Amino acid sequence: AFLAIVGMMAHDDRETSQHSYEDLLARLLPKLPRLLRRSFLRLAEDYRAGHVMREASVVEAELVGAAVRDLGRGAGQRLATANLIEEPAQVVYLTMSELLAWLRGGDVDVAAIVPQRIAARTKAQAVWQSHVMPTTASDGIAGVAASPGQAKGMARVITGPEDFVRLRPGDVLVCRATDPAWTPLFAHASAVIAETGGRLSHAAIVAREYGIPAVLGVPGATVAIPDGAKVTVDGSAGRVILAER
Repeated sequence: AFLAIVGMMAHDDRETSQHSYEDLLARLLPKLPRLLRRSFLRLAEDYRAGHVMREASVVEAELVGAAVRDLGRGAGQRLATANLIEEPAQVVYLTMSELLAWLRGGDVDVAAIVPQRIAARTKAQAVWQSHVMPTTASDGIAGVAASPGQAKGMARVITGPEDFVRLRPGDVLVCRATDPAWTPLFAHASAVIAETGGRLSHAAIVAREYGIPAVLGVPGATVAIPDGAKVTVDGSAGRVILAER
C-alpha cells in the first residue's frame, strides 16, 4: 500500500523527489481517510526500517562474499602451485565440499575433476545460448535475451532510487542492475535494458513475471543509450536498436 500510494504521487508530481520524508508524509496523509492515517504511519516507519535493514544485509553479504572469494583465490593458488589446475581461477570448478576435503588432505582427484567440468560448462553454455541470435553493429546493441517480446519506447536512464520518479509509464528502463527495491518500476516500464545480469538475474525474472521484454548484459548501456532516446527492445533476440535521429 505504501509503495502504491507513493508511486502514484510520484507519477502525478515530478517534484516529489525534492521533498523530504516528513514533507512527503505531510502531503500524503490528508489524502487518506482518517481511520487509515495512524496505521499508514506505522507502515511507513516499518518500511523505512525494513529498507535500511535490507540494504545493510546486502552490504554484509557482499563483505562475506568478498572474504570467501579471497579465500578461494588463495586455495586456487595452492592448487596451481601443486600443478593440479592450470591457473588459480579454475578453483571455481570445485564444489565447496571437494575443496575443503582437498585442503584437509582428503582423497580428491582435482586434476581429473576440473577438466571434466570445464568441458561440461562449454557444452552447457552452447545449449543455454543456442537460441540467442547473433548481432552486429548494424543490427543494434547486443545483449542477453532475458525476457521475450518486443517493445518500443523512450529510454529512461535510472542510476538509483533517487531517479525512480523519472520513469514514466511506457518508458524503457535503462540501468546498471536491479534488485528488489526496483521491482515497482517494472509495473510502468515497457521494457528493461541493464548493463549486467543474465537469464536468472533479478531483472530477468521480474521482467518475465510482468511480461515485458528485457535485454541484459549490455556493457555501458547507461552511457551508450542517451536518456530520452527512442529505442526498440527485442528481448527474444537480445538486441536493442536506437532510432535514427
